[in-house]
Amino acid sequence: MRDLMHKLEKKRGNVEITFDDIINDEALNEIESEDADLKDFFQKIEIIKEDIGIIKINITNVDKQQNVILTSTTITTEQETRELLDQTMADISKRSQRTKRLLKEIKEGVEEDQENGDNSSHCRMKRCQFNALSLEFMDNMTRYNAIQELFRAKSKSRIKRQLNITKKTEVSDEELEEMLENKEPINIFTQGIVTDTDDAKRRLKEVEDRHNDIIKLEKSVQELHSIFKDISILIDKQGDLIDHIETNVENATEYIASAIPKIHAAVRYKNKANRKKIMLFGVVGSIVLIIILVVVMKYAR
Repeated sequence: MRDLMHKLEKKRGNVEITFDDIINDEALNEIESEDADLKDFFQKIEIIKEDIGIIKINITNVDKQQNVILTSTTITTEQETRELLDQTMADISKRSQRTKRLLKEIKEGVEEDQENGDNSSHCRMKRCQFNALSLEFMDNMTRYNAIQELFRAKSKSRIKRQLNITKKTEVSDEELEEMLENKEPINIFTQGIVTDTDDAKRRLKEVEDRHNDIIKLEKSVQELHSIFKDISILIDKQGDLIDHIETNVENATEYIASAIPKIHAAVRYKNKANRKKIMLFGVVGSIVLIIILVVVMKYAR
């Protein structure tokens, strides 16, 4: 055993490892781990903020591009704007999906911290950032959805008007909506239309283009609804957590409120006990003083 200890001492050489060194290393590792976690968190926050900012701009551009399509008087301008609109909507889709994924990752990190009993300022900060960015993201997606629905309604109105003019028969809203909902081919309504004039051809082309616009919109709206659902679930979970915290705070408040009268009673009891002690000390002191006086007088005689 001594030989083994001797070998270990030789192998260690002049290196001295103290308990303080171990504590410092552990503290350093903890700090480095926390720093890495915060760095990753802030990187995600920056990406989300940037994406939301660009999404906001893109939504405004979508509104403008859709208005150009609805009011364009030339086929070239309309076609170019449609291509630009497709690119803008694709970018919104990409960034919104990434934002949703990162928000979910942040939420999972916050939940993990809280399950481990972490209620530090960092954890609260993460929770606040998640809430603020989730609401901002939802606000922008709500605006985007409203713009898409408005464009759909206007496109539907244009389709109906052009069909009524070209076919010279009334197409009901129910018939048109059923066709759009079922994604039926537009030729169900355009068959039999005479296109022997340029004006008739132009109107038929517009009907087909508007129909294609609505089909693209349906896909975008479905994606939006999926995002709404996922983010709402995340926010609802956060709401449950906040409700749980508020319940604990309320319980603590009620406990404190019920404890205050007991504390006051205890203070009064303690004050009374102190006064009794003082009186007792006074009586005992008086008795001792009398005894001393009696003894002194006795020996003085």
